[in-house]
Amino acid sequence: MTAPEDRITLHTGEQLLLSSLYAEKPLALIFLRHLGCVFCRVVVDDLKNRPDLNIVFVALEGVEEIAEFKVEHGSPHTFICDTDKSLHEAFGMKQGGWGQIINRETFKAGLEVSKKGYTLNKPTSDPMMLSGVFIIGKGGEVFCEHRAKHAADNPTPELIAAELAKAAI
Repeated sequence: MTAPEDRITLHTGEQLLLSSLYAEKPLALIFLRHLGCVFCRVVVDDLKNRPDLNIVFVALEGVEEIAEFKVEHGSPHTFICDTDKSLHEAFGMKQGGWGQIINRETFKAGLEVSKKGYTLNKPTSDPMMLSGVFIIGKGGEVFCEHRAKHAADNPTPELIAAELAKAAI
């Protein structure tokens, strides 16, 4: 798979080509379910201590909501506003069913993150959307992809860093 040559809008309101984000080094493009998703907030928080990684989050919310979320979570990473779901569609991101949103794995993961102080928040856009991670090389080739099987199915920061390192070789 090759990354699409889409025009995107960043959390700053700036518009540019997606390819500009991976022109100099491989990119981890991380699709978030919605900004109220507890598991997505954990992913953003877990990766905020890795400003060295070329990570860009994709969210369905608008510029103002994402900018506020970015500040609230102290993330050094860039966010893409995909309010029309065009980038989600280009990467084949799908909505899940209730069995993928509420199941044994999500319940267990929810208990674990609640021990770290995370709570459920109100959905901010599409609560049925599933997340995903795509590692894109400098030429636009997708080296690795992870499509969530359920709401809590997110790769670890260590795995994301390892896949970015492999794509850089």
